[in-house]
Amino acid sequence: MAEDNEINELDEYAANVLKEENRYYQEVTVTRVKGDCPYGHKEGDVFKVTCMNSDAICGSLLKGIFHSIIVKHYGGSLLWEKEKKGIKGACTED
Repeated sequence: MAEDNEINELDEYAANVLKEENRYYQEVTVTRVKGDCPYGHKEGDVFKVTCMNSDAICGSLLKGIFHSIIVKHYGGSLLWEKEKKGIKGACTED
């Protein structure tokens, strides 16, 4: 019985963490693809990214933009970006 309560408390805690984390997300839109993307991404593909979820975006693209996403996720800005709404990044796969 006590073990069931502990499991329920952990499930509730995990659900609250996910709820708080997923209320803020950055939307990543692929705007240009040079050549053939080895992961099949195409212009217009949209992904919702949080600190805990990459929404099936490939690791190469995520690696190239993740630091900027984290900055935006927590309300920061990037000095070199003209538009405060978004960022531009590049895939590390070439």
